[in-house]
Amino acid sequence: MFMVTSASVTQLPPTNSVFLSAGYTAEYIRVGSGDPIVIVPGMAGGIALLQPLIDQLSQTNEVIAYQLRGENQGLFDRGFGFDRLVNDLGELMRALRLERPGLLGVSFGGTIALSYAARHPAELAYVAVQGVGASFRLGMIGDVARAVLNRLPLPDDSPFLNQIFQVLLGTPARPGDQFDFVVNRCWQTDQSVMAHRMTMLEDCDVGGHLDEVTTPALVFGCDHDIIASVDQSRTLADRVARGRFEHLEEAGHLAFVTHPERVASCVHEFGRHCQKAA
Repeated sequence: MFMVTSASVTQLPPTNSVFLSAGYTAEYIRVGSGDPIVIVPGMAGGIALLQPLIDQLSQTNEVIAYQLRGENQGLFDRGFGFDRLVNDLGELMRALRLERPGLLGVSFGGTIALSYAARHPAELAYVAVQGVGASFRLGMIGDVARAVLNRLPLPDDSPFLNQIFQVLLGTPARPGDQFDFVVNRCWQTDQSVMAHRMTMLEDCDVGGHLDEVTTPALVFGCDHDIIASVDQSRTLADRVARGRFEHLEEAGHLAFVTHPERVASCVHEFGRHCQKAA
């Protein structure tokens, strides 16, 4: 298992920005060289939580990672829904003049990636998702977390949410490595933003549009993922016309943090396979 330490993770490059519609200026980074791949971050932590994965994937690919709408705004205007986030992704790729890049979404970002692939399959070389099943539901732990986030202001060291982050890791983590890394970066996302994104999932029916995902799709399934089980992820891969399933043993929902080398290697090889088959 990859261990996050101060020596193993490099500092991310400075962000650039691009103006998208509806008054949003998206921050993004662009690093590495090779075939381009856009990474869509999850519900919390933004680009910063993707750092171990970006470090690995940028060794073989040009990596573009961006902040989702609302990430840096705190108590922001909630007058937009899930579709706006999907549209933002398309606007970003067009603004950066990316032609048929690969697309990788993790957790909540995986639902955005799949939704975009269902609507615009011809615009992508492939799509890869980790932490997503045929139906993305947070379950009881998500319902409790959303209720708390909506109603109670929590300190940055809230034992309640820190315990949830620990469970999402899927593997024991000692202070000073993965646990501290995840907690510090997830708390960079305002709790009101986390709650709003959880609410968005209620109106997100990715499973109802999987037959429209005709681009090649790589789906990771992780043994200890409490959000998307191995069976749910395998079902997702089976329901996509050109889906491939990749099993990550001993990994949890945050496999892109704990197993970035394996995730990056599989995505790169899948991209090469798709390029050869095109």
